[in-house]
Amino acid sequence: MVVSTVLAACDNTLPAPDSMPPSYGEFGRASAGCPDLTGLYAWPPLDHPRPAVPATGQYGGGAPTFLGQRVHTEAQIWINGPSAASQRALEVRTRMINRDPRYRVGSLSQEWSFGTITYHCEGRWAVWDKLTSDGEYQHSGRMALLADGSLAVGQAARAGGQRGPIFSWGGQTYGDVALPDKVGVGWARLKRIAPTGKDVPADDAYLRRRAK
Repeated sequence: MVVSTVLAACDNTLPAPDSMPPSYGEFGRASAGCPDLTGLYAWPPLDHPRPAVPATGQYGGGAPTFLGQRVHTEAQIWINGPSAASQRALEVRTRMINRDPRYRVGSLSQEWSFGTITYHCEGRWAVWDKLTSDGEYQHSGRMALLADGSLAVGQAARAGGQRGPIFSWGGQTYGDVALPDKVGVGWARLKRIAPTGKDVPADDAYLRRRAK
């Protein structure tokens, strides 16, 4: 994942289409209407074995996020969309992959977390923009299918509403001022591992060991 983190005023953080890394290659075959992004994808991204985080803020401490949801160090991401309920809604599910047969993770590897993203189309891109209810965290981005079947994802996030002292001296702080928003922008390319996540068994070494 190619990531940069900067301090910025409130402006549009949506990654530009021409900022996609050239190494991602060509787009997939064009189709009428919005692209069907349905598939099961692998995390971490192909282009970075230990991806950085587009932004911190909503999940403090730098927890990895994908489409606004938390993800584990290694995970399955199931995207389904457009959904039957809305031609502009993506269903996004994530669950943990456990490689350690000694470590029981319980429901983290067996149950899907669930969220939806409303998007619109710009050519081959599905584009979304999501705000928290308090308006202090914004997550936006764009996705497109590539010729090799992988998924290109450009993400941006802004965390705002933070305040801090004007200055500090001798262990004391003085004054109070609004801090600049924290903004992060990054790209990731995800490998498609199955047409859907439905009926795909959990990838959990502990469960496989217990089943023997």
